[in-house]
Amino acid sequence: MQGKSPLKVVDIKGTKVAAAICYDYDFPYLAKGYGAIGADMVILPSSDWRGIDPLHTEMAAFRAVEQGHSILRSTRFGLSAGITPYGEMVSQMSSFDNNDKIMYSQLPTKGVTTLFSVIQDSFVYLCIGFLLSFMLIASRSIHKLKPVKKDQLS
Repeated sequence: MQGKSPLKVVDIKGTKVAAAICYDYDFPYLAKGYGAIGADMVILPSSDWRGIDPLHTEMAAFRAVEQGHSILRSTRFGLSAGITPYGEMVSQMSSFDNNDKIMYSQLPTKGVTTLFSVIQDSFVYLCIGFLLSFMLIASRSIHKLKPVKKDQLS
């Protein structure tokens, strides 16, 4: 069934290359899946429009950092970019600029282990746990500070 098949990487001269399309890479589960199978580079063709440019390219950069792989994002309309596993856009070119240029990008061909790829969503859960603990402590201390009645002062 379309859209339900397992994610795959293709080995090209020792580099595990994967592909996704358009704004699908805004969704963390897809990037996480490619990170889990060890993709070194993701090719990401797209077609944006003026109203969302450069949002999807910036999201792709975020996914590159999360999973530690390079991304080559080419667009028919929008911001094309070569993104390293550290989120650095080593090359970029917008189709909305008036130019007759060709974007050239030299990207790392091996993925890296990033902090996020190790801890995953643990930081989010720790923050939620801290917030709930803080709220519990705060509510207990409010209940302990009951107002003193005038009769109790004498």
